[in-house]
Amino acid sequence: MISPLALAFAGLCVAAIFLSALWAERRFNRFAKLPAHFDMQLRATRLAPARLVIWSTPAISMGVIGLIILLVTMTPSEQVDGDPNVTLALSAALFLVAQFVILWLLVRWARAHGPI
Repeated sequence: MISPLALAFAGLCVAAIFLSALWAERRFNRFAKLPAHFDMQLRATRLAPARLVIWSTPAISMGVIGLIILLVTMTPSEQVDGDPNVTLALSAALFLVAQFVILWLLVRWARAHGPI
């Protein structure tokens, strides 16, 4: 069973991801397209609609975290190997880190394309 502490931590991570996406939407509102992919030298290699780039990580993170919670609650406890709280907390934290890395890359790209 998932502990209230793990649920609260995941909720805070998801809230931070969505708040950062709202910030990004405001910060990058002058761009119709933003980089959707960066190469190993951190150069933008493909552009996509700005909303898709900004909101894809929050949407995917919400879906994966929700799926983890659903699967853990539906799985009998005798079939769970390991601690589902760790899985939930690590997943939420990794999505938060991913969102901030993406936003850092977008800020670098935007600075190279004029004042923000």
